[in-house]
Amino acid sequence: MKGKLRAILSALVLGLILFFLLVAVSRGQTAEILASGGAFTLEKSALAGGGNTKAGVQMGDSGTAGQAAAGLRSSGGQFSIYSGFWTPDDFTPTAAAVGAGGCVKTADGRGIRNARVTIRYPDGQTRTTLTGTFGCYRFTDIPIGEIYVFSVVSKRFTFNRPAEIRTILDDTQDIDFVADEAEANAARGTSQ
Repeated sequence: MKGKLRAILSALVLGLILFFLLVAVSRGQTAEILASGGAFTLEKSALAGGGNTKAGVQMGDSGTAGQAAAGLRSSGGQFSIYSGFWTPDDFTPTAAAVGAGGCVKTADGRGIRNARVTIRYPDGQTRTTLTGTFGCYRFTDIPIGEIYVFSVVSKRFTFNRPAEIRTILDDTQDIDFVADEAEANAARGTSQ
């Protein structure tokens, strides 16, 4: 198994080097690469006439366990290649969309059905949904990294905290609202 992996890695490195040479030759350049590190050394020099044949190709590898030629960029026309399993560009967060939600409950933990929950986006746009049978709700396709205002309104209940401000960084399912205790008792027909 280790021999197969070594052969695959060697073929991959060889393919990247040959592609780099092809791009360099198509631009009328010659390329020489000397890279080493760790327990391996990779050397290559090539002269090519720009046609279907290559002359003077000398190549060898021994124990390549990584990518010795990483860090080289070549481009021509509208294409470019960067040799390596990674790119040197900074990885910046994308505006991925996630879901956010929670439950609207009475003080004793029962779900409140048909409560109106609204999310207000930073640009002022709003979306509204109704809670389900168990008082839960969920908004989808919310861009991450922004601050949102979640609010709740119900015909039968009031809320001590009817709004919550959240920065959404990941899928969130804990934006819960709890109705005032006195109203929960009134809805049950009891008093304290």
